[in-house]
Amino acid sequence: MTNVHINTEGGLKMKHLKLASLIMILFIGLLAINVSAVSNVDFTKVEVNGVDVTNGDTIYVERGDNVEVRVQLKSSTPYQNVNIKAWLGGYEYSDVEDITSMFDVIQGVTYSKFLNIQIPDDITASETYKLHIQVYNNEDSKELVVPVKLQIQETRHKLDIQDVIIRPGVNVEAGRPIFVSVRLENMGATNEKDIKVSASIPELGISSRDYVDRLVNEQEDISCDNSDCQNSASSNELYLRIPDDAKTGNYNVQVEVTYNRGHSTLTKTEPIFVTGSKAVEQKAAEAVVSIDTTTQTIEQGQEAIYKVMFANLGDTKNVYSVDVTGASSWADVSVEPSFITVDPNTTGEAFVHVKARDNSPAGDHSFNVRVMSNNNIIKEATLTATVSEKQFAFGNLRNVLITIGIILIVILIILVIILAVRKTSEGRTGTEQGMIEGQTYYYYPRQ
Repeated sequence: MTNVHINTEGGLKMKHLKLASLIMILFIGLLAINVSAVSNVDFTKVEVNGVDVTNGDTIYVERGDNVEVRVQLKSSTPYQNVNIKAWLGGYEYSDVEDITSMFDVIQGVTYSKFLNIQIPDDITASETYKLHIQVYNNEDSKELVVPVKLQIQETRHKLDIQDVIIRPGVNVEAGRPIFVSVRLENMGATNEKDIKVSASIPELGISSRDYVDRLVNEQEDISCDNSDCQNSASSNELYLRIPDDAKTGNYNVQVEVTYNRGHSTLTKTEPIFVTGSKAVEQKAAEAVVSIDTTTQTIEQGQEAIYKVMFANLGDTKNVYSVDVTGASSWADVSVEPSFITVDPNTTGEAFVHVKARDNSPAGDHSFNVRVMSNNNIIKEATLTATVSEKQFAFGNLRNVLITIGIILIVILIILVIILAVRKTSEGRTGTEQGMIEGQTYYYYPRQ
Protein backbone atom coordinates (compact mmCIF):
# COMPACT_ATOMS: atom_id res chain seq x y z
CA MET A 1 0.00 0.00 0.00
CA THR A 2 1.35 3.32 -1.03
CA ASN A 3 1.00 6.29 1.32
CA VAL A 4 0.04 9.58 -0.39
CA HIS A 5 0.74 12.88 1.42
CA ILE A 6 -1.41 15.85 0.42
CA ASN A 7 0.00 19.31 1.22
CA THR A 8 -3.20 21.00 2.33
CA GLU A 9 -1.34 24.03 3.66
CA GLY A 10 -0.02 24.90 0.22
CA GLY A 11 -3.45 24.49 -1.33
CA LEU A 12 -4.98 26.83 1.18
CA LYS A 13 -2.32 29.43 0.45
CA MET A 14 -3.09 29.24 -3.23
CA LYS A 15 -6.81 29.66 -2.60
CA HIS A 16 -6.19 32.65 -0.35
CA LEU A 17 -3.93 34.21 -2.96
CA LYS A 18 -6.51 33.74 -5.73
CA LEU A 19 -9.26 35.13 -3.53
CA ALA A 20 -7.16 38.18 -2.66
CA SER A 21 -6.36 38.75 -6.32
CA LEU A 22 -10.02 38.51 -7.23
CA ILE A 23 -11.01 41.01 -4.55
CA MET A 24 -8.31 43.42 -5.75
CA ILE A 25 -9.49 43.14 -9.34
CA LEU A 26 -13.09 43.83 -8.28
CA PHE A 27 -12.01 46.82 -6.18
CA ILE A 28 -9.99 48.29 -9.04
CA GLY A 29 -12.91 47.73 -11.38
CA LEU A 30 -15.34 49.48 -9.05
CA LEU A 31 -12.91 52.35 -8.57
CA ALA A 32 -12.51 52.65 -12.32
CA ILE A 33 -16.29 52.80 -12.73
CA ASN A 34 -16.63 55.54 -10.08
CA VAL A 35 -13.83 57.64 -11.54
CA SER A 36 -14.96 57.29 -15.11
CA ALA A 37 -18.64 57.84 -14.41
CA VAL A 38 -18.67 61.66 -14.54
CA SER A 39 -15.51 61.87 -16.57
CA ASN A 40 -17.22 60.08 -19.43
CA VAL A 41 -19.93 62.75 -19.76
CA ASP A 42 -20.04 64.58 -23.07
CA PHE A 43 -21.57 68.05 -23.36
CA THR A 44 -23.23 67.66 -26.72
CA LYS A 45 -24.74 71.14 -26.90
CA VAL A 46 -24.79 74.39 -24.92
CA GLU A 47 -27.24 77.21 -25.67
CA VAL A 48 -27.39 80.72 -24.20
CA ASN A 49 -30.70 82.54 -24.67
CA GLY A 50 -31.55 80.10 -27.45
CA VAL A 51 -28.26 80.59 -29.34
CA ASP A 52 -26.07 77.52 -29.91
CA VAL A 53 -22.66 78.44 -28.49
CA THR A 54 -21.10 74.99 -28.47
CA ASN A 55 -18.39 76.09 -30.90
CA GLY A 56 -17.83 79.48 -29.30
CA ASP A 57 -19.66 82.80 -29.68
CA THR A 58 -19.91 86.16 -27.96
CA ILE A 59 -23.43 86.79 -26.67
CA TYR A 60 -24.70 90.28 -25.82
CA VAL A 61 -26.56 90.63 -22.52
CA GLU A 62 -27.42 93.58 -20.31
CA ARG A 63 -27.20 94.24 -16.62
CA GLY A 64 -30.20 92.83 -14.80
CA ASP A 65 -30.96 90.30 -17.55
CA ASN A 66 -31.99 86.75 -16.73
CA VAL A 67 -29.78 84.58 -18.99
CA GLU A 68 -31.17 81.13 -19.82
CA VAL A 69 -28.55 78.40 -20.25
CA ARG A 70 -29.50 75.05 -21.78
CA VAL A 71 -27.04 72.18 -21.33
CA GLN A 72 -27.39 68.97 -23.32
CA LEU A 73 -25.27 66.00 -22.17
CA LYS A 74 -24.83 62.28 -22.69
CA SER A 75 -22.81 59.69 -20.76
CA SER A 76 -21.36 56.31 -21.67
CA THR A 77 -21.55 55.32 -17.99
CA PRO A 78 -24.58 55.37 -15.69
CA TYR A 79 -24.32 57.21 -12.40
CA GLN A 80 -26.57 58.63 -9.68
CA ASN A 81 -27.14 61.80 -7.68
CA VAL A 82 -25.93 64.23 -10.32
CA ASN A 83 -26.08 68.03 -10.37
CA ILE A 84 -25.18 70.56 -13.05
CA LYS A 85 -23.86 73.98 -12.04
CA ALA A 86 -23.38 77.05 -14.25
CA TRP A 87 -21.68 80.23 -13.09
CA LEU A 88 -19.80 83.39 -14.07
CA GLY A 89 -16.59 84.48 -12.43
CA GLY A 90 -15.42 88.04 -11.86
CA TYR A 91 -18.28 89.51 -9.78
CA GLU A 92 -17.03 91.07 -6.57
CA TYR A 93 -19.93 90.76 -4.17
CA SER A 94 -21.44 87.27 -4.55
CA ASP A 95 -21.62 84.17 -6.73
CA VAL A 96 -23.46 84.50 -10.02
CA GLU A 97 -24.64 80.91 -10.46
CA ASP A 98 -27.45 78.41 -10.73
CA ILE A 99 -27.61 74.69 -9.89
CA THR A 100 -30.06 72.08 -11.17
CA SER A 101 -31.90 69.71 -8.90
CA MET A 102 -30.35 66.27 -8.44
CA PHE A 103 -31.03 63.60 -11.08
CA ASP A 104 -29.77 60.17 -12.24
CA VAL A 105 -28.09 59.52 -15.57
CA ILE A 106 -28.78 56.40 -17.66
CA GLN A 107 -26.09 55.20 -20.03
CA GLY A 108 -26.59 56.35 -23.64
CA VAL A 109 -29.54 58.66 -22.85
CA THR A 110 -29.37 62.34 -23.82
CA TYR A 111 -30.38 64.83 -21.12
CA SER A 112 -31.34 68.48 -21.52
CA LYS A 113 -31.21 70.73 -18.45
CA PHE A 114 -32.02 74.43 -18.06
CA LEU A 115 -30.28 76.89 -15.75
CA ASN A 116 -30.84 80.62 -15.20
CA ILE A 117 -28.07 83.13 -14.55
CA GLN A 118 -29.30 86.44 -13.10
CA ILE A 119 -26.89 89.19 -14.19
CA PRO A 120 -26.42 91.68 -11.29
CA ASP A 121 -27.46 95.29 -11.85
CA ASP A 122 -24.07 96.59 -10.66
CA ILE A 123 -21.69 94.15 -12.36
CA THR A 124 -18.85 95.87 -14.20
CA ALA A 125 -20.07 96.60 -17.71
CA SER A 126 -18.30 96.71 -21.08
CA GLU A 127 -16.43 93.52 -20.25
CA THR A 128 -16.64 89.86 -21.26
CA TYR A 129 -17.20 86.96 -18.87
CA LYS A 130 -16.62 83.23 -19.38
CA LEU A 131 -19.42 80.80 -18.72
CA HIS A 132 -18.44 77.79 -16.56
CA ILE A 133 -20.48 74.58 -16.53
CA GLN A 134 -19.80 71.68 -14.16
CA VAL A 135 -21.45 68.26 -13.81
CA TYR A 136 -20.74 66.39 -10.58
CA ASN A 137 -21.94 63.90 -8.00
CA ASN A 138 -20.64 63.09 -4.54
CA GLU A 139 -17.66 61.13 -5.91
CA ASP A 140 -16.41 62.91 -9.00
CA SER A 141 -16.86 65.99 -11.15
CA LYS A 142 -16.18 67.30 -14.61
CA GLU A 143 -16.00 70.96 -15.55
CA LEU A 144 -16.44 72.54 -18.93
CA VAL A 145 -15.36 76.10 -19.60
CA VAL A 146 -17.66 76.89 -22.50
CA PRO A 147 -15.87 78.91 -25.19
CA VAL A 148 -18.72 81.43 -25.13
CA LYS A 149 -18.23 84.90 -23.75
CA LEU A 150 -21.00 87.07 -22.35
CA GLN A 151 -20.52 90.70 -23.40
CA ILE A 152 -22.26 92.54 -20.58
CA GLN A 153 -23.37 96.11 -21.25
CA GLU A 154 -25.36 98.76 -19.40
CA THR A 155 -29.05 99.10 -20.17
CA ARG A 156 -29.61 102.30 -22.13
CA HIS A 157 -31.87 103.86 -19.51
CA LYS A 158 -31.62 102.44 -15.99
CA LEU A 159 -31.78 104.14 -12.61
CA ASP A 160 -31.57 102.37 -9.27
CA ILE A 161 -33.03 103.43 -5.91
CA GLN A 162 -30.14 102.87 -3.53
CA ASP A 163 -31.92 103.98 -0.38
CA VAL A 164 -34.99 105.72 1.02
CA ILE A 165 -34.28 107.78 4.13
CA ILE A 166 -37.15 108.79 6.43
CA ARG A 167 -36.52 111.30 9.19
CA PRO A 168 -36.95 111.56 12.10
CA GLY A 169 -37.90 107.89 11.87
CA VAL A 170 -40.49 105.32 10.83
CA ASN A 171 -42.53 105.76 14.03
CA VAL A 172 -44.44 109.02 13.89
CA GLU A 173 -47.33 110.64 15.71
CA ALA A 174 -50.41 112.05 14.04
CA GLY A 175 -50.00 115.75 13.29
CA ARG A 176 -46.23 115.50 12.88
CA PRO A 177 -44.20 115.58 9.66
CA ILE A 178 -41.72 113.19 8.15
CA PHE A 179 -38.96 114.12 5.67
CA VAL A 180 -38.24 111.64 2.88
CA SER A 181 -35.08 111.72 0.75
CA VAL A 182 -34.28 109.25 -2.02
CA ARG A 183 -30.77 108.19 -3.02
CA LEU A 184 -30.50 107.45 -6.76
CA GLU A 185 -27.79 105.90 -8.92
CA ASN A 186 -27.51 105.90 -12.70
CA MET A 187 -26.66 102.35 -13.84
CA GLY A 188 -27.50 102.99 -17.49
CA ALA A 189 -25.48 103.91 -20.55
CA THR A 190 -26.95 107.42 -21.01
CA ASN A 191 -27.13 110.55 -18.88
CA GLU A 192 -30.49 111.31 -17.31
CA LYS A 193 -32.00 114.77 -16.78
CA ASP A 194 -35.04 116.18 -14.97
CA ILE A 195 -35.64 113.12 -12.80
CA LYS A 196 -38.90 113.45 -10.87
CA VAL A 197 -38.94 112.00 -7.35
CA SER A 198 -42.24 111.81 -5.49
CA ALA A 199 -43.29 110.41 -2.13
CA SER A 200 -46.84 109.76 -0.97
CA ILE A 201 -48.99 107.96 1.58
CA PRO A 202 -52.16 107.21 -0.43
CA GLU A 203 -54.13 106.03 2.62
CA LEU A 204 -53.68 109.48 4.18
CA GLY A 205 -54.02 111.48 0.95
CA ILE A 206 -50.66 113.26 1.24
CA SER A 207 -47.84 113.57 -1.29
CA SER A 208 -44.81 115.65 -2.24
CA ARG A 209 -42.32 115.77 -5.11
CA ASP A 210 -38.94 117.15 -6.16
CA TYR A 211 -36.51 116.94 -9.09
CA VAL A 212 -32.93 115.75 -9.49
CA ASP A 213 -31.48 117.83 -12.31
CA ARG A 214 -28.87 115.45 -13.75
CA LEU A 215 -27.20 112.08 -13.26
CA VAL A 216 -24.39 111.03 -15.59
CA ASN A 217 -23.43 107.48 -16.52
CA GLU A 218 -20.55 105.65 -14.84
CA GLN A 219 -18.00 106.33 -17.56
CA GLU A 220 -18.55 110.08 -17.50
CA ASP A 221 -18.54 110.04 -13.69
CA ILE A 222 -15.06 108.47 -13.73
CA SER A 223 -13.59 110.73 -16.41
CA CYS A 224 -15.13 114.07 -15.38
CA ASP A 225 -13.71 116.25 -12.59
CA ASN A 226 -16.70 118.61 -12.54
CA SER A 227 -18.84 118.41 -9.40
CA ASP A 228 -21.93 118.30 -11.64
CA CYS A 229 -20.68 115.01 -13.10
CA GLN A 230 -22.00 112.48 -10.62
CA ASN A 231 -23.85 109.27 -11.26
CA SER A 232 -25.46 109.09 -7.82
CA ALA A 233 -27.24 111.77 -5.79
CA SER A 234 -29.94 112.31 -3.18
CA SER A 235 -33.11 114.26 -3.73
CA ASN A 236 -34.02 117.16 -1.50
CA GLU A 237 -36.10 116.14 1.48
CA LEU A 238 -39.77 115.71 0.66
CA TYR A 239 -42.11 117.04 3.35
CA LEU A 240 -45.07 114.86 4.34
CA ARG A 241 -47.22 115.93 7.28
CA ILE A 242 -49.31 113.21 8.92
CA PRO A 243 -52.90 114.46 9.34
CA ASP A 244 -54.09 115.23 12.86
CA ASP A 245 -56.94 112.75 12.55
CA ALA A 246 -54.82 109.84 11.28
CA LYS A 247 -55.67 106.55 12.96
CA THR A 248 -53.15 104.33 14.66
CA GLY A 249 -51.74 101.73 12.30
CA ASN A 250 -49.21 100.77 9.68
CA TYR A 251 -48.94 102.84 6.50
CA ASN A 252 -46.77 102.66 3.39
CA VAL A 253 -44.67 105.50 2.07
CA GLN A 254 -44.65 105.00 -1.69
CA VAL A 255 -41.65 106.41 -3.57
CA GLU A 256 -41.85 106.84 -7.32
CA VAL A 257 -39.02 107.91 -9.63
CA THR A 258 -39.87 108.95 -13.20
CA TYR A 259 -37.16 109.53 -15.82
CA ASN A 260 -36.32 109.04 -19.52
CA ARG A 261 -38.84 111.75 -20.46
CA GLY A 262 -41.50 110.00 -18.42
CA HIS A 263 -41.14 106.65 -20.19
CA SER A 264 -39.40 104.83 -17.30
CA THR A 265 -40.57 104.50 -13.70
CA LEU A 266 -39.12 103.05 -10.50
CA THR A 267 -41.12 102.41 -7.33
CA LYS A 268 -40.26 101.45 -3.80
CA THR A 269 -42.34 101.13 -0.64
CA GLU A 270 -41.22 101.83 2.92
CA PRO A 271 -43.48 101.04 5.92
CA ILE A 272 -44.08 103.47 8.79
CA PHE A 273 -46.16 103.25 11.97
CA VAL A 274 -48.47 106.11 12.93
CA THR A 275 -49.71 106.66 16.46
CA GLY A 276 -53.22 108.08 16.09
CA SER A 277 -54.47 111.36 17.45
CA LYS A 278 -56.48 109.78 20.30
CA ALA A 279 -53.38 108.11 21.67
CA VAL A 280 -51.20 111.20 21.41
CA GLU A 281 -50.88 113.31 24.54
CA GLN A 282 -51.43 117.01 24.11
CA LYS A 283 -48.06 118.70 23.89
CA ALA A 284 -46.89 122.27 23.56
CA ALA A 285 -46.56 123.53 20.02
CA GLU A 286 -43.09 123.11 18.58
CA ALA A 287 -41.27 123.39 15.30
CA VAL A 288 -39.50 120.74 13.30
CA VAL A 289 -36.30 122.08 11.74
CA SER A 290 -34.35 120.35 8.99
CA ILE A 291 -31.17 121.31 7.09
CA ASP A 292 -30.81 119.97 3.56
CA THR A 293 -27.11 119.06 3.84
CA THR A 294 -24.35 119.17 6.43
CA THR A 295 -21.36 119.25 4.07
CA GLN A 296 -20.60 121.16 0.88
CA THR A 297 -17.50 121.83 -1.21
CA ILE A 298 -16.75 125.39 -2.32
CA GLU A 299 -13.90 127.07 -4.14
CA GLN A 300 -11.99 130.03 -2.75
CA GLY A 301 -13.99 133.16 -3.51
CA GLN A 302 -17.16 131.16 -4.21
CA GLU A 303 -20.37 130.65 -2.24
CA ALA A 304 -22.27 127.67 -0.82
CA ILE A 305 -25.92 127.79 0.22
CA TYR A 306 -27.44 125.69 3.01
CA LYS A 307 -31.24 125.48 3.14
CA VAL A 308 -32.97 125.46 6.54
CA MET A 309 -36.59 124.25 6.52
CA PHE A 310 -39.18 124.90 9.24
CA ALA A 311 -42.48 123.16 9.99
CA ASN A 312 -44.74 124.98 12.47
CA LEU A 313 -46.90 122.40 14.25
CA GLY A 314 -48.56 124.86 16.60
CA ASP A 315 -51.85 126.72 16.48
CA THR A 316 -50.27 130.17 16.22
CA LYS A 317 -47.73 131.71 13.91
CA ASN A 318 -44.10 131.65 15.00
CA VAL A 319 -41.13 133.82 14.09
CA TYR A 320 -37.77 132.11 13.63
CA SER A 321 -34.24 133.38 13.13
CA VAL A 322 -30.97 131.69 12.20
CA ASP A 323 -27.65 132.58 13.82
CA VAL A 324 -24.30 131.42 12.38
CA THR A 325 -21.05 131.33 14.41
CA GLY A 326 -17.55 130.01 13.88
CA ALA A 327 -17.08 131.07 10.24
CA SER A 328 -15.94 134.69 10.55
CA SER A 329 -12.23 133.86 10.25
CA TRP A 330 -12.46 132.36 6.75
CA ALA A 331 -15.83 133.23 5.21
CA ASP A 332 -18.49 135.92 4.85
CA VAL A 333 -21.87 134.70 6.06
CA SER A 334 -25.40 136.00 5.54
CA VAL A 335 -28.89 134.62 6.19
CA GLU A 336 -31.88 135.37 3.95
CA PRO A 337 -34.38 136.27 5.18
CA SER A 338 -33.21 137.45 8.60
CA PHE A 339 -36.54 136.50 10.22
CA ILE A 340 -38.98 133.86 9.02
CA THR A 341 -42.64 133.99 9.95
CA VAL A 342 -44.39 130.63 9.61
CA ASP A 343 -48.15 130.25 9.93
CA PRO A 344 -49.70 127.32 11.84
CA ASN A 345 -49.35 123.94 10.13
CA THR A 346 -47.24 125.36 7.31
CA THR A 347 -43.58 125.40 6.40
CA GLY A 348 -40.95 128.01 5.71
CA GLU A 349 -37.38 128.25 4.46
CA ALA A 350 -34.25 130.25 5.17
CA PHE A 351 -30.96 130.19 3.28
CA VAL A 352 -27.50 130.42 4.85
CA HIS A 353 -24.99 131.90 2.37
CA VAL A 354 -21.38 131.02 3.14
CA LYS A 355 -18.82 132.70 0.84
CA ALA A 356 -15.22 131.56 1.25
CA ARG A 357 -12.71 134.38 1.04
CA ASP A 358 -10.06 134.39 -1.68
CA ASN A 359 -7.37 133.65 0.92
CA SER A 360 -9.34 131.07 2.87
CA PRO A 361 -7.16 128.06 3.77
CA ALA A 362 -8.02 124.95 1.77
CA GLY A 363 -9.55 122.08 3.73
CA ASP A 364 -12.54 121.36 5.98
CA HIS A 365 -14.04 124.25 8.00
CA SER A 366 -16.78 123.71 10.57
CA PHE A 367 -19.31 126.28 11.76
CA ASN A 368 -22.42 126.27 13.91
CA VAL A 369 -26.00 127.07 12.94
CA ARG A 370 -28.46 127.94 15.69
CA VAL A 371 -32.21 128.29 15.09
CA MET A 372 -34.04 130.58 17.53
CA SER A 373 -37.71 131.20 18.32
CA ASN A 374 -38.88 133.53 21.09
CA ASN A 375 -35.31 133.70 22.41
CA ASN A 376 -35.30 129.91 22.73
CA ILE A 377 -32.88 127.63 20.91
CA ILE A 378 -34.92 125.01 19.07
CA LYS A 379 -32.10 123.46 17.03
CA GLU A 380 -28.32 123.52 16.83
CA ALA A 381 -26.24 121.89 14.10
CA THR A 382 -22.59 121.76 13.10
CA LEU A 383 -22.07 122.16 9.35
CA THR A 384 -18.93 121.71 7.28
CA ALA A 385 -17.59 123.50 4.22
CA THR A 386 -14.68 121.98 2.34
CA VAL A 387 -12.73 124.82 0.73
CA SER A 388 -10.72 124.03 -2.40
CA GLU A 389 -8.06 126.18 -3.98
CA LYS A 390 -9.23 128.57 -6.67
CA GLN A 391 -8.71 127.22 -10.16
CA PHE A 392 -7.25 129.68 -12.67
CA ALA A 393 -9.71 130.01 -15.55
CA PHE A 394 -8.33 130.38 -19.05
CA GLY A 395 -11.51 132.11 -20.11
CA ASN A 396 -10.94 134.89 -17.54
CA LEU A 397 -7.34 135.38 -18.73
CA ARG A 398 -8.58 135.66 -22.32
CA ASN A 399 -11.11 138.33 -21.33
CA VAL A 400 -8.46 140.31 -19.44
CA LEU A 401 -6.06 140.18 -22.39
CA ILE A 402 -8.78 141.30 -24.81
CA THR A 403 -9.66 144.24 -22.51
CA ILE A 404 -5.99 145.29 -22.21
CA GLY A 405 -5.59 145.05 -26.00
CA ILE A 406 -8.63 147.28 -26.59
CA ILE A 407 -7.29 149.88 -24.11
CA LEU A 408 -3.87 149.89 -25.82
CA ILE A 409 -5.49 150.34 -29.24
CA VAL A 410 -7.55 153.31 -27.97
CA ILE A 411 -4.43 154.90 -26.45
CA LEU A 412 -2.54 154.38 -29.71
CA ILE A 413 -5.34 156.03 -31.75
CA ILE A 414 -5.36 159.02 -29.37
CA LEU A 415 -1.57 159.43 -29.71
CA VAL A 416 -1.78 159.30 -33.52
CA ILE A 417 -4.48 161.98 -33.52
CA ILE A 418 -2.45 164.20 -31.17
CA LEU A 419 0.68 163.85 -33.33
CA ALA A 420 -1.27 164.59 -36.51
CA VAL A 421 -2.85 167.71 -35.03
CA ARG A 422 0.50 168.93 -33.74
CA LYS A 423 2.18 168.40 -37.13
CA THR A 424 -0.59 170.30 -38.92
CA SER A 425 -0.30 173.22 -36.49
CA GLU A 426 3.46 173.44 -36.95
CA GLY A 427 3.09 173.51 -40.78
CA ARG A 428 0.64 176.37 -40.72
CA THR A 429 2.82 178.43 -38.40
CA GLY A 430 5.87 178.00 -40.64
CA THR A 431 3.96 179.14 -43.74
CA GLU A 432 2.68 182.27 -42.08
CA GLN A 433 6.17 183.18 -40.85
CA GLY A 434 7.58 182.67 -44.37
CA MET A 435 5.03 184.94 -45.85
CA ILE A 436 5.91 187.68 -43.39
CA GLU A 437 9.65 187.39 -43.89
CA GLY A 438 9.43 187.21 -47.71
CA GLN A 439 6.80 189.96 -48.18
CA THR A 440 7.72 192.81 -50.60
CA TYR A 441 6.75 196.37 -49.74
CA TYR A 442 6.24 199.04 -52.45
CA TYR A 443 6.60 202.82 -51.88
CA TYR A 444 4.64 205.26 -53.95
CA PRO A 445 5.67 208.98 -53.54
CA ARG A 446 3.03 211.60 -53.34
CA GLN A 447 2.37 213.63 -56.42
